[in-house]
Amino acid sequence: MNKKIIVSICVAVVVILFAAALVNVYLEDRILENPQGTVGNSTGNLYNGGLFCETDEYVYFANPYDNYALYRMLPDETQIEKLITTPSASINAAGNHVFYYQSSSGSGSGLGYVINTYGIRRFSKNNKRTVSGIDNALIESFVLADNSLYYQVADMGQHVNYIKEISLDGENSEQIVLPSDAMLACVDHSTMYFTNAIENFHLLAMDLNDKSHTLKEVLSEDVYMPIVEGNDVYCIDIHNNYALVHYNLATQQKTVLDASRTDMLNVDDNYIYYQTSGENPQLKRITKDGSSIEVIADGAYNSIHTTSKYVYFMKYGDKSTVYKIPANGAPVISTFTAAQSAVTTAK
Repeated sequence: MNKKIIVSICVAVVVILFAAALVNVYLEDRILENPQGTVGNSTGNLYNGGLFCETDEYVYFANPYDNYALYRMLPDETQIEKLITTPSASINAAGNHVFYYQSSSGSGSGLGYVINTYGIRRFSKNNKRTVSGIDNALIESFVLADNSLYYQVADMGQHVNYIKEISLDGENSEQIVLPSDAMLACVDHSTMYFTNAIENFHLLAMDLNDKSHTLKEVLSEDVYMPIVEGNDVYCIDIHNNYALVHYNLATQQKTVLDASRTDMLNVDDNYIYYQTSGENPQLKRITKDGSSIEVIADGAYNSIHTTSKYVYFMKYGDKSTVYKIPANGAPVISTFTAAQSAVTTAK
């Protein structure tokens, strides 16, 4: 075969392969339209820092044994791999992408390293080497709902009466004026819920499809950390010794689930997990109908996160150990040793 023909064929093959690679990168990194009602993480997980987020077949988590670097694993804690080197929190995921808050620059360089100290970042689930910045801002809370990100920029001690809405590609944004600071975590069926912390702590709702951003009071009770599932609201009753309560939005009926002072909570399909305080602080769980209460552990715990296989938590004031119990079955405590072992493997 003529040498010129061979060279031409080789060049053509290289061009085709290069073009195919570019197309593949584009397809991996394109922003897909999410179906209505999409939420990036559970409300309870986001209230507890958003350190774990289960989506599709994986659990993405900020590994406390590795300065909260971002890892992923299967729900049974196998196939653990390190993705991002910098400290991560408020993990949200939908479509092809994972979004997270980079809380500091960490150390070193390499995969996932971004010079800016704070901000919302995005990477493709299929192309983990490409990290994009959404907003280099210090934020207080952050949630993905439908096809936008909603967050409040930190106020540095000053009241901020607005939140920012930005498209998932980071191209379009607007400010939404609110009457109150808002802890952005609770979204159900394209409706965002938060308490009116400035006026009365009543529960407000904002339809995310309503571009006028009209607010509606849906519960005239003083509540904290509301988790809304349809007409069910699991929350803390501020003016009833911070008791754990359930409200029915349709009937406005209140049920006290546990009169003990409650500091934080999370919810999965079957249970409410919550931490009580006082003379005898305890980590507990209760069935969602209130029929059975179990003490998981004596003492003060926080960072309660739920996944399909396990519920993870940490002891207050101790960031050296992550504990867990099965999501189903007896609440037998063990430690998240797989995450600790993965740190050595990742280095």
